[in-house]
Amino acid sequence: MAATVVGSTPLEEPDLSRMERYGSRSCCINLTYQCLQGFPGQEHLHYTLCHHDAAAPCGFDSDLGCCNGYMYCIGMFVEQHGLEDTHNHCKTRLCNPNRR
Repeated sequence: MAATVVGSTPLEEPDLSRMERYGSRSCCINLTYQCLQGFPGQEHLHYTLCHHDAAAPCGFDSDLGCCNGYMYCIGMFVEQHGLEDTHNHCKTRLCNPNRR
């Protein structure tokens, strides 16, 4: 059974998560990356802080953070491979890998 609410509009891309529809994914990744650039050689110590700091300006709860897939990827590789290479590798990761 389908229903249409008067005055509503369908989502332009219904398969995208809320984060992806509203551009918050790129906001989160960009702000996290910018923050990490302020800690050269110590990114592996600050990636969770930067991730949580990026959440609120991008429309998410700062306690929960945003784009966890990117954060976990950064945490796994940044110390060994450096920030720029790791960012380029991780920026296409799903934000919530366990959700579709």
